[in-house]
Amino acid sequence: MQLYAENPADKCTELFAITHSHKKGGKTSQNLDWRFAQDRFKTYRRQKGQIMKTNLLCSVIFAMGTPFMAMAQSTQGVLVELFTSQGCSSCPPADAFLADLTKSANVIPLALHVDYWDYIGWKDTFAQKKFSARQRSYAAFIDDKMVYTPQMIIAGNARIKGHNAAEAKSNIAASKSDVALTLTRQGDQVLIQARANQPLPAGIMVDLVRYHPKSTVQIERGENRGQAISYHNIVTSWENVGQWSGKSPLELTTRATGDAPIVVILQRKGPSAILAAAVLK
Repeated sequence: MQLYAENPADKCTELFAITHSHKKGGKTSQNLDWRFAQDRFKTYRRQKGQIMKTNLLCSVIFAMGTPFMAMAQSTQGVLVELFTSQGCSSCPPADAFLADLTKSANVIPLALHVDYWDYIGWKDTFAQKKFSARQRSYAAFIDDKMVYTPQMIIAGNARIKGHNAAEAKSNIAASKSDVALTLTRQGDQVLIQARANQPLPAGIMVDLVRYHPKSTVQIERGENRGQAISYHNIVTSWENVGQWSGKSPLELTTRATGDAPIVVILQRKGPSAILAAAVLK
């Protein structure tokens, strides 16, 4: 129907205005020529049926809400993983830099809090063993015997030890993707669609990440004792939801409850290069 191709809210407003105009005209037609009033009444009668039908449709549209309105759009960007810890005295500058990255439209910054510094006096309230394991897996993939905190990994490839904003920005600027990735929220379901410019040589992991946008922590012990530090894009969950051959377009639906932002990551096994990442807030 043509109505769906237009803005339903505007169409309904227009037709409601027509209805109101006719009703108002009926009251003021005493000052009009009788013939003009008669023609106006006939026009109203012809339109009345269509108006009633459209009013009913508009009622359904307004009741249903978002399905007919503009849907939230996902944003594709360069994934930046910061491995950090509340108990690490070298981490606050990197945490602050990650906060700045959240303002960049083409960057998806994520803070993964590790647990291996908990023993020095302060247990990180956001740390998860799986994040420490992910960092170690990155190191093992390139035969690195050590892990570092803080450490940024950009697009699954560039590894930046400590806090080096200039190096991070340079690698972000150099990152590009040959895979188009979009996310669509449908209630508690997320539709993941991806298309590569050319067939990919190996299978790709499809991961879904949820994060908390911001939280401030008063640290009472350890190297950062006495400080209130704000953390951004704190990862709360990271799970694999499927695999993609890369040979044909991807279309995958998975469950994602709650209001937390959603990030989907397409990454080579290793973990290695990230081919695409997109966020839906």
